[in-house]
Amino acid sequence: MAPALCTLGMLAGDVYAALPTLVSNPLSIAVPDGGAIADPEVIKFRGTYYLYGTMGPSGIRVWSSRNLVNWQDRGIAATAANAWYGWAPDVLYHNGQFYMVTSGDTGSYSDHVVMRSDSPLGPFVRIADTLPNSIDGNMFQDDDGKLYFFWAAAGGVRYRPMTAPNTLDTGQPERQLTACVVNIINNWTEAPMVWKRNGTYYLSYTGNDWTRDDYQVHVCKGATLSGMVPQANKVITLDTVGTWRGAGHSTMVVGPDLTNVYNVYHERQYGGTHRNLGLSEAWIASDGQLRADSPENGVNIPAQPLFRDDFERDAIGAGWQQFGNAPWGTWNRELLWHDSRGYSGWNLQVTSSQVSPPDYVYEGSAKQWEWGPLTTSLYPKYGLVSSVAKDAAGNVTSAFFYGVDARNNLLVSWALVNGVDQGWQNTAMPAGWNHNAWHALRIEKRGNTFKLFYDDMLKQTRSVALGGGGFGAGADNTHVDFSSLAMNHNVNGWYRITPRNAPDKAVEAGGWSTVDGGNVIQWSFGSNQANQLWWAQPRGGTGGVSFANKHSGKMLDVAGYSPYSGANVHQWNDVRGTNQTWLPGAAGGAWWNFRPNHAQDQCLDVSSGSPNNGANVQQWQCNGGTPQHFSLAPY
Repeated sequence: MAPALCTLGMLAGDVYAALPTLVSNPLSIAVPDGGAIADPEVIKFRGTYYLYGTMGPSGIRVWSSRNLVNWQDRGIAATAANAWYGWAPDVLYHNGQFYMVTSGDTGSYSDHVVMRSDSPLGPFVRIADTLPNSIDGNMFQDDDGKLYFFWAAAGGVRYRPMTAPNTLDTGQPERQLTACVVNIINNWTEAPMVWKRNGTYYLSYTGNDWTRDDYQVHVCKGATLSGMVPQANKVITLDTVGTWRGAGHSTMVVGPDLTNVYNVYHERQYGGTHRNLGLSEAWIASDGQLRADSPENGVNIPAQPLFRDDFERDAIGAGWQQFGNAPWGTWNRELLWHDSRGYSGWNLQVTSSQVSPPDYVYEGSAKQWEWGPLTTSLYPKYGLVSSVAKDAAGNVTSAFFYGVDARNNLLVSWALVNGVDQGWQNTAMPAGWNHNAWHALRIEKRGNTFKLFYDDMLKQTRSVALGGGGFGAGADNTHVDFSSLAMNHNVNGWYRITPRNAPDKAVEAGGWSTVDGGNVIQWSFGSNQANQLWWAQPRGGTGGVSFANKHSGKMLDVAGYSPYSGANVHQWNDVRGTNQTWLPGAAGGAWWNFRPNHAQDQCLDVSSGSPNNGANVQQWQCNGGTPQHFSLAPY
């Protein structure tokens, strides 16, 4: 059987990415029993998304999806007997178990109940009903593993630390974020949801009355939870026109391409009370504010990553290379297993031809069964490997490893650069941590900086001088399973773009132009020169990114959507055009190439490969030449 690999076109010259496909809001999702999808919650587990909403006639339903648009009904996750009123389910995966909080209001009394399950599909069984006298609870787990509970309130969102997913910390004070309030017809504020990105906390919240057309989502942000205040453009979701209105109850989720962010919410049918699921692209802008598209704009079906393998086959097959003698295999067409108990030394399963670009996101889930015999020469560990490079003889000379030392209850990272050991970095986990459950590992590489996540918690940051390369899984003296390995480019934030043939120069908006049509050229470096800095932002549904010039605010653009070689590249106002979306690809080592989405046989190119100031930037038939190679220096 042929291996079921997802490999998309930015890494191979003869394969192209699909053009974006727009769908309207709300999404078309069949709901049994005449029910609705209200107060949505979406989580991701082992590469699959799970959707929950306020309880219908039969209980709280769950749907699953691989792309956030096409959803499959998976039945009842929690019965009415367990879920009480079943309003606004919120689900947290914590140390191997799923916890669901729901709420309700009898008219004289409101409360939350907590349920628990071993599966995102349920059944969820009630274990507590002691959380605050309110509704719309949200559990948040910070990078240090500490838990917090947020809930709806008049006068602003309230929160308190937790000692466990079913217990508030009564030794800690309850806080109210009085600035985080929606004040339209009153100050009732509901549907809090906390999301953390690049060290900043973002709190979305909704108000005031879900039956009104102007029901809307606001955002607070801050460097600490207690310091969150409304961002300058605080309203991120508002829909008062059309057949569907009153968008609210928002949650943020990272898309299947591992980089784009999406805003999930419900909308109400105009003139009635029926609600259904909405989805819009969201992003962190260059000013640090969380933004989202209008529901009226619809959404492009989210792109898939450059690489994904769910091992839905009977054998590992082509596309992978084994290092070491311990056995590997697939099981039940759903995972990759490995057993090196009693074997000494590294055992790797690495992509044989697929390589990552210089900056990438790589993630997967892992679950240990048992470590092998403990001796001084055997050191049980397992995890992800990336940036793998080999010499002419096929020996690994460079690599990065991030994973788990379950025996010592540690998260560990290690690197090898041109044969030189870079040492281990260890992070302790809480006592009694369950390593025999599935946990998500994620590597975000940008420049020489590696950010290492565990179940969405940032656990390590380290600097290692590595480029792109092969990637896969690694283990030593342990029996372990891996699931849903995926990789994508990680082009996001401020960059200086440097042509390979002119390493002392940068791509710039020529002459400090601020107008549409201003020419783009190469010129000698300036010191943090604004017209040489570009803000890269992923574009949902395209697999690519846009580049906005810091000085002018305008986009890197192929003039007139031309599909031909020699077409000029200039700057233009942001129209979300396919000629403003660039597909990043690996060009070897630290080098990238960039294809315009509208003409994917073309590449960003410096005319004639000139090393001189003023050389024009254009598009040209992709040929692998150095005039089409660029480096990205993060700022």
